Amino acid sequence: MALDAVAEFILRPLVEVVIYIAGYVTGYVMIPILTLGHVVVEPNRKHRALFKSGKRISRSPSGKLVMEAEIASYCGFLIWALIGVGIYVFRSA
Repeated sequence: MALDAVAEFILRPLVEVVIYIAGYVTGYVMIPILTLGHVVVEPNRKHRALFKSGKRISRSPSGKLVMEAEIASYCGFLIWALIGVGIYVFRSA
């Protein structure tokens, strides 16, 4: 019982960080590729957002759409989930 609590206290945050980083890196690379450069991902800055508009996606002065790092992480995770579903579907067919 105590081991379960310690495992959840230590392992759960580590797994969340790994998933967040993997999703962010995937989103940072794939979103500009999939949108042909029309949408870019802001650098992951801990202390401040790139644009202080309060929006998840904002327009930069150059005209490109800039996606917030957190949303890019979710999109990257979604890309991996779709890849997993695709592999499962093609392997079972």
